[in-house]
Amino acid sequence: MKKLKNMKKRNKITLICLGALLSLYIIPSLYVSAKVFAIERYSFHNSGQNNPYKEIVSDEIYNKMSRRDGYLYITDQNPTVTEHKRTSFPITYFWDGEAKTIYWYSKDVYDAQGKNISGSRNVPVHITLQLLNRKWVITDFYEHP
Repeated sequence: MKKLKNMKKRNKITLICLGALLSLYIIPSLYVSAKVFAIERYSFHNSGQNNPYKEIVSDEIYNKMSRRDGYLYITDQNPTVTEHKRTSFPITYFWDGEAKTIYWYSKDVYDAQGKNISGSRNVPVHITLQLLNRKWVITDFYEHP
């Protein structure tokens, strides 16, 4: 009977620890990931212009997130070209007072006949965030070549 009471007590402690882990680490991680995902999607859809997230990301990084810098077939300048993009949901972890986020994207460019003329597969992107004035701010962006 005593062993059963000890097991129940250990189970309660385990559940409390898991609840604390969930609320203190996983939920904030998902929040930051969702915010980065939304910023990346918005940046791509408006070609990195008119940054509505100025308090979270600089115009320079916001423009880089659109992934169109130096791109050979820019659809804004060539309406016969279409782009198809897929982005993974970011993974965020907290380390040493900052957050690191990584996601991957694939992109295909098609001409007017539907022929694939260019593209990239599973390109990793690393983003660094810092907590400034109680808000996560994107401070660094690195896209692997």
